[in-house]
Amino acid sequence: ALRAGAPPTEEMNFSNLDANQVSSVVEIPKVQLRSFMTESTRRLLAESAGITELEWDAEMSQVTLSGTVVQVEKAEELLKRAITHCKWGVSEAKVQGLLAQEPCISAKLLLSPMVPGLRQGSFSLGGDKLHVVLGSDASNDLPIKGAVISRIHARFELVPHRGALYIIDLSTNGTFLNGVRLPAKASGKVACFHGDEVVFPESTT
Repeated sequence: ALRAGAPPTEEMNFSNLDANQVSSVVEIPKVQLRSFMTESTRRLLAESAGITELEWDAEMSQVTLSGTVVQVEKAEELLKRAITHCKWGVSEAKVQGLLAQEPCISAKLLLSPMVPGLRQGSFSLGGDKLHVVLGSDASNDLPIKGAVISRIHARFELVPHRGALYIIDLSTNGTFLNGVRLPAKASGKVACFHGDEVVFPESTT
């Protein structure tokens, strides 16, 4: 019963509660799918982008993201960035690192030679020292000799706000990360993680 003088009430309609929810499908390369299709990926996308639902389709090698427009766009951006960088080698740890984007103010870069004659390099990055340069010139942080090694061949660069270490090819003859050639002549930088293999053409001491 209505109390005298009370404002009239209307029946509430919840049929449009999900009207602002959208979905989007992102294709995952089959070679990367196993490393992406984990509970860690689901958790990180929920934490970083706030998406309400994530559904994997292993047969179609794709994922469906659901949430608000802003949430889905953010999740798409994170996923596509991770997919791009994983063209140069993929692992669950790399996927998680790319999706988390936790700030990192310092990092230890250890370069372990895989062929005789190359020197090991160990560098602390952070503060005013955010990059390490490799090449044939003696003034580089780590000189590398070789008939086709450029004077300034490649650069490792720490980007603290992204929590990532990148490698940039500056050479004429190329630099390879996990067997795949990096974008040529500083046209792009690729994230690298523990265990990644960097190969320079015919390098020696």
